[in-house]
Amino acid sequence: DLRKSRNETSLEFGKNGEIEQAKDFNINSDYFYLRYCHLSTKRADLNVGDMVKAGDLIGYTGVTGNAEKCLNPHLHFEIAMNPRYNRSTAYDPQTNKLGYKINPALFVNLQAIDKEKQ
Repeated sequence: DLRKSRNETSLEFGKNGEIEQAKDFNINSDYFYLRYCHLSTKRADLNVGDMVKAGDLIGYTGVTGNAEKCLNPHLHFEIAMNPRYNRSTAYDPQTNKLGYKINPALFVNLQAIDKEKQ
């Protein structure tokens, strides 16, 4: 989870893709799914099937879903490989919808949380 001490920090999308689920924002960019969870109820004006490009506003950090008891708004960000394009295993659409998760820390410059500032 990526935490911010300010409420409703805006989130922008960094690549081109298509909105697949508008509740938590599953963004499909062919080979990878990018999933943004615990977003604020304050919403960007996006719907399933909308195309997004780098720099588009997709939402705001929040404490929704199973994060309702968290003290600070944050973003739960997931990267998952689209199983259709993973040739190392058989693809089963019933069991592998968002499988093959990848640690996003491998792709972004994350810094440790300063708990005293939280």
